[in-house]
Amino acid sequence: MTVSAETTRRARASKRKGVAYEKRAAATFGTSRFPANTGGPIDLLPVDGMYIQVKGGKAVTTAVMRDGMAKARAAAALHDGLPCVYLVDARGTRLEEWVCFPAKEFAAWHGYGLAKEPVCE
Repeated sequence: MTVSAETTRRARASKRKGVAYEKRAAATFGTSRFPANTGGPIDLLPVDGMYIQVKGGKAVTTAVMRDGMAKARAAAALHDGLPCVYLVDARGTRLEEWVCFPAKEFAAWHGYGLAKEPVCE
């Protein structure tokens, strides 16, 4: 199997984006990227017992999640609260349940991170 130059270029670009997402997440939570680039179970050094794996891309969220977050943000804004979406993933034989918060709001609510906006390289 030969690897084309285009495949190699895309892989490098994808890796750069992934590192940029990790740096942005680390800045949001006031921590650092995990020192080894191993593809292991965590991407950031632990923060208050949170072990964070960063995932990014165009197809990470669905319209259901985005709609739920928009409604949660609208409700939270009226009460100076923290928006949250409780997701139930019904694929497969077992239900998976997830609690999702917008990262910046979650970090600010708990006093993590930097005062300035994280920059994605």
